[in-house]
Amino acid sequence: MPRVRPDVATRETTPYTREHLVAVNASRAAKRLTLAAGALLPRVRDPELRAEVRAWLELRPHLM
Repeated sequence: MPRVRPDVATRETTPYTREHLVAVNASRAAKRLTLAAGALLPRVRDPELRAEVRAWLELRPHLM
């Protein structure tokens, strides 16, 4: 992921403005990556990685 979860821009924390364009784009990238990671979740055996992917999937609706 391009950011750690607490630092990623969300709809609630970051206005969609030109000055936040880098953060918005990173949030969009994270949103795309969560879609791919979610599709692979059934194959993930490591419990810590599964938990991290699930946490990103929960955050996904709030990403840009």
